[in-house]
Amino acid sequence: MNATFTGVHDHDDRLPDWSPEGLAAAVDEMRALRASLEGAAVAGSSLRDVATRDRELAISFLDVQIAEAREPPLPARQSVARARRGGIRRDRR
Repeated sequence: MNATFTGVHDHDDRLPDWSPEGLAAAVDEMRALRASLEGAAVAGSSLRDVATRDRELAISFLDVQIAEAREPPLPARQSVARARRGGIRRDRR
């Protein structure tokens, strides 16, 4: 990201899509992955089983990510704030 901040935009397409549409698509993807993980659960399995534990950890991680997606991430909030201020001004002291 440093290159983007310094004005080199050759790889901006590799940055995350912080638009509302991009965030919604990411949440949809996380929800689909979560559903597939839940569908792979084995009845009566124990957390002592590594695969079960990994699946439950992944589901919990996705739950956190989905919950955090309700508020735009910090880079998006910073970009909006910067745009509202008219961009970055280097002449301020």
